[in-house]
Formats: sequence, C-alpha cells, structure tokens
Amino acid sequence: MTYALLLLAFEFAFRAWWIDSAAFASYRSVLAHLSGALIELVGQPVSVHGTVLTSASASFEVVPGCAATETMGFLCLAVLATPVSRRRRLAGVLLGALVLFAANLARIGSLVVLHELSHRDDLVTLAHHGVWPMVLTAASVAIWVGWMRRAAVPEAAAAEVAP
Repeated sequence: MTYALLLLAFEFAFRAWWIDSAAFASYRSVLAHLSGALIELVGQPVSVHGTVLTSASASFEVVPGCAATETMGFLCLAVLATPVSRRRRLAGVLLGALVLFAANLARIGSLVVLHELSHRDDLVTLAHHGVWPMVLTAASVAIWVGWMRRAAVPEAAAAEVAP
C-alpha cells in the first residue's frame, strides 16, 4: 500500500511539475553532455548543443522519455517503501539512482555509437525501444533485490560482519 501511494504521488509530481520544468531541461542537457563525453572517450566524434547530440551521420535529442527518470523513480519508491532504517533507505536511493544514471549514460552513448557504426536506423530503434528498456528495468529490479538482501540484515549484525 505504501508503494502504491508513493507511486501515485510520484506520477502526479512527475507529470504536473517535473517534466516541463527548467530543472528537468537542465538535467537532460547534463545527460547529453556527459553522454557526449562518453562517446568521445570511445573515439567517436560528437558535438552537443543543449539536449542534442550530433554525430557524423545523425542527430539525437535527449527528450523527457530518454532521461530514465521514471525507472529511477520506481526504484527509489521501492526502496523508500521498504521497512528498514532511514539511513539504509537513503543509501539505497542514492546508490540506485547513481547506478541507473550511469546505465542511462551508457544507453544514450551506445545508441549514438551504434548508429555511427552501423548506419542502420532499424538496429538503433530495436536497441532504443526494445533492448535498453528491458536492461534498465532488469537493472532496477536487480539493484533493489541486491540492496534488499543487504538492507534486510539487522544493523548490529552488519556491523559485526563489516571489515
């Protein structure tokens, strides 16, 4: 029940406020610039202007659905709905959001590089709409399960096990 209420509140806030905010536009711009840096690290030239990445063969815009915000939100809500200490929930939210943020950077970068190497829109579409959504969803579930296994250990027992 807690998760359902948190989910409703999140969806309302996301749709009513966050998706059209200047802060979200800035977040998407950061995603584009960091993805551009990642693409350049693997040797592919790319330019970034705002939320648009332009390679030699195509341009890609980081639109609201490309930010992985909902996937991060669902994971964070699952962590927050878990009956453990606030400290452990905070750690779970921060760790989960960071891992999904990094995975999303890899997703955006890989789509640009895939297009650059293959020049096949059908492969990019399959990766964008088929493969990566499943990967991010599976990653969020795996993160939550892994965090739950660790968070479920009583804090006194965890302190005894820690090096």
